[in-house]
Amino acid sequence: PIADVADVFWWIRTNRVGFTDAVVTLKYLDSEIAGISGGEADLVILTAPTKSGPWAKLASTVDAARNEISATVIGFSFFAIGNSGVGQQAAAGHWSEYGID
Repeated sequence: PIADVADVFWWIRTNRVGFTDAVVTLKYLDSEIAGISGGEADLVILTAPTKSGPWAKLASTVDAARNEISATVIGFSFFAIGNSGVGQQAAAGHWSEYGID
């Protein structure tokens, strides 16, 4: 469901070429993830080349004490936080509902 995606996204870009991977760490507020089922234990970083998707889940590590979630990436794009069971369409539909196209 759309409720299983946080109400915030990040667009990370670089002009650097030739890197093999990087760790992306996203900080979140408790209020941004309050409606996501499963709580912090079920959070993952979602990534997509555009806000409309397709969204994919990344193997993620949550540090609940610091309100941070991290994942290793091989490129930069759009990132969001969602429940590990969220589908591609729910993530894509989420931004449309908020008028972000």
